Amino acid sequence: MKNFIVLLLLLFSINLFSQEDKILTNKQIKEDYGYFVNILKDVNPQLCIRKYIYNQDIINDIEKLAQNQIDTIESLDEFYFFLYKAINLCSDQHLRLTIPNETEIIEFDTSIQIADIKLNREIKKNALRKFNIGTAIPYLSYNNGNYYFLQEIKFYSKSRVENKKLIFDYTDTIFAGSKLTHINNIEIDEYIMKYSRFYDNSLRWDKNMNKFYSYYVFGDLNKKNDIYTIEYQNIPKEVKRQNIAIDGGGNTDKEEGNAFLLCKNILYIRIPEMNYQCLNSIQKDLKKIKKGKNLEAVIIDVRGNIGGSDLVWMELLSDIINEEIIEVNVKLASKKSKESKEYIKSIFSISNIEQFAEDNSIFICEDTMFNTIYGNNISIEPSEQTIKHSGKIFILKDFFSYSSALSLVSFTSNNNLKERFKVVGTYTELFGGRGFDPALFILPNSRIIFQIEPVIDVTNIKNMEDILQDIVDIEVNQNLEDWINEINYKGKRYGKKYLLNNDSYIREILNYLSKIDE
Repeated sequence: MKNFIVLLLLLFSINLFSQEDKILTNKQIKEDYGYFVNILKDVNPQLCIRKYIYNQDIINDIEKLAQNQIDTIESLDEFYFFLYKAINLCSDQHLRLTIPNETEIIEFDTSIQIADIKLNREIKKNALRKFNIGTAIPYLSYNNGNYYFLQEIKFYSKSRVENKKLIFDYTDTIFAGSKLTHINNIEIDEYIMKYSRFYDNSLRWDKNMNKFYSYYVFGDLNKKNDIYTIEYQNIPKEVKRQNIAIDGGGNTDKEEGNAFLLCKNILYIRIPEMNYQCLNSIQKDLKKIKKGKNLEAVIIDVRGNIGGSDLVWMELLSDIINEEIIEVNVKLASKKSKESKEYIKSIFSISNIEQFAEDNSIFICEDTMFNTIYGNNISIEPSEQTIKHSGKIFILKDFFSYSSALSLVSFTSNNNLKERFKVVGTYTELFGGRGFDPALFILPNSRIIFQIEPVIDVTNIKNMEDILQDIVDIEVNQNLEDWINEINYKGKRYGKKYLLNNDSYIREILNYLSKIDE
């Protein structure tokens, strides 16, 4: 009974530790933000790279944000939302506010407790409700310097049910192919940098147009009804955003892995996420493929795959290949700081981090970095159930491939199998390559948790422009018509029929193979 009472008191004390009772002074908020900025400087290896390549001084941007807004913050929810905007300015999808799994807490710098995780869940829930994080304009995408709606969008003022059918009172329509030029009378590129940048963590650089762009354009959250200025067939007009009714297109793809013969000698594998659920589905399909079958090519499609575990694609490759693949001399760089060293030591379980040689020859930065070797050479051997493919393997990637999906791209490009593996697709303008699990940090006063990817892949880097590891062997340039047809296709977008008849990526592969046969 005594133990039961103690347990009840413990649970009660944890429940008391809620965001409602967590009062922060302005001094504590400034201390937390200063800690956050210093950790960014000490641990995030991307900041000085972005400054060199894009002339983008992110630290200056987030410090300026604090000058303008931090004195107005009055609650923990507001501070959480403020940090959310500051982190988005960094354009790093691995840098984010996070809630770690209670069974997988990594103790780093300061200890993260179960109560901290519960607190972060509550803060996030309240911040999302109060501040409406995430209202991107739907079906709007960037193409060749401009923003286009890929699907018809109808606005309505009222809706009602008649004869069991939902009826809308439409006020306006934006047709597929319409170009968005202004939001609230602000030119779209200026608007991206003034508003959307705070709500989108994947701002990218168009090197041909020499400007930043985004695939997720957010409306001004301070306005109830944005005004869109659009052009359709060169005719401009203004549209007042109201309630949106969208015909959901027609794509019926399930977000699971699969594999099938695209034609008699080409195997197609779709893996939308690097997780074991997708892998298990693929492995079931691969059992239907005869071992040693004389395949001309295997296609691994990671379009839209935002990552997961590297172990998944390693196991997938082992189920395909006919002989061992060895990855050698992969070099990762991290900031030369106490915090980075401690994390690297925990990964490698070594006592002397200084054994990693310093080499600043490729960096033209304000600060120095130290280079590390990513463990021993990694070997992937054929599994017992491998289909024993000995020919070409194509990796399909698009603008939305990221993290572990880009690790697969780098793996197939950085080893001695470059001629066998070909990367087909588009440049992402995101940091790719190999890496570690992000390091966790917790702010001392608010107890808000965030994570940072502590290393970047610098394998085979000859100059700073190579450091993104944004590899493409066969580039696919989709025009606007391709994009519109793709999003509005009524059927399985990743089914055999569409892939063979309409998919521009597959078309490039078939053309490539036909030239080899000639």
